[in-house]
Amino acid sequence: MKKIIIAVVFMLLLTGCSTSNEVVPNPEITSKQWETIVESADNTILNVLYYSDDKEIVDWLKNDFRKDIKIKYNIEMRFTYMKFSEISELLFELKENDEESEYDLIYLSDYGFKELKENEYLYPDVLIKLPNYYTNLKNKEYISEYDQGIKIDNYEVPIFKDQLVFINNEDILYETPVTYDELLEIAKKNKGMITYPDPKTKTGMAFILSAILSKVDFEELNQIDIDKDTIYEYVKPGIDYLIELDPYLYNKGESYPESDDDMDKLLSENKLLFSMSMDYNRVAENIADSIFPKGCNTFVIDEGTTGDVDYFAVLNKSNNKSASLVVLNDIISGKTQGVIYGNTKLNKLPIVDFKSMPSIELQFIKSVKVKYTSIKYDELVDYYIPEINSDVKNIIYELWSEYVK
Repeated sequence: MKKIIIAVVFMLLLTGCSTSNEVVPNPEITSKQWETIVESADNTILNVLYYSDDKEIVDWLKNDFRKDIKIKYNIEMRFTYMKFSEISELLFELKENDEESEYDLIYLSDYGFKELKENEYLYPDVLIKLPNYYTNLKNKEYISEYDQGIKIDNYEVPIFKDQLVFINNEDILYETPVTYDELLEIAKKNKGMITYPDPKTKTGMAFILSAILSKVDFEELNQIDIDKDTIYEYVKPGIDYLIELDPYLYNKGESYPESDDDMDKLLSENKLLFSMSMDYNRVAENIADSIFPKGCNTFVIDEGTTGDVDYFAVLNKSNNKSASLVVLNDIISGKTQGVIYGNTKLNKLPIVDFKSMPSIELQFIKSVKVKYTSIKYDELVDYYIPEINSDVKNIIYELWSEYVK
């Protein structure tokens, strides 16, 4: 019986079409067909590749999430770490030899999607096969359509994101800047009391990108030629802004804090007016650890801040596509997104469409208790600037090093 189900599922996944007149939210696969996919995934093993060195994310995936999937669907998830270069080499060999892979899913963080997509290592049309895409994600257009400015074409599924936030001590700085120009004016009036982490760090890079993207259009930036001179001409207003800001920074901009912790230390010693972080919950954590005074709070600049989105994709040579789809559909469910949002070790934000998802799904997000010092997701999402092409990002760092540092 299991072999028959798998054969049926294989045909469903190949066609991705409805064979009944049943009206369902998913035009690719009917509810009855989805039930068949879930049934075929029962009591199977799903092998997941990852190359991330983010301990908190990997621990959550390998423990809490894996256990939850086992309880819900009787799918045993197994995780294998490889360097991305090793993954790329493995997939190349499988494609060349036309062999099935022992691996099914890949967790994509920071980079890698462009290469995997261009080399046809990924299974197509994954996103539009998921029922929860139509209820929870479809209107979240840029996140579900582009990965660092590269067209996703339904090859991967967003799972969570982070976003730059600012941290101030309200006992010292109560009126926070609404624009980056206002931040510059505050810096001019309070010389040496503003800075940002070295852009070699994730937070520092997010700041200079956010400042630059306040001056240019991120969609246009993602579409221009990957050429240093061309990119410089386009982002010059943002580079000029950072040049103007530089002499008013802490230590006159001659050096930059090496980490978020260094920024926080300077804030706690009243040497800075505000700090910044990719962790929306950082203030609550640092107040609890007696690093920050109780007057600290979180704010975001109205012109927006950027951040990274992480994804899952199904490998083209996977021999367990059913379980892959079941797991991906679960991770974008309201319930699992609520679990992610409420996990104070992960400190990741949901990627669901808060404004249009049904109340039965939304309740899991709304039920998350957010500290008063943190900005709630439904507020923060309005100020999110999608991530840009990684090649463009690297050139912007070169330009910053050349013109600003």
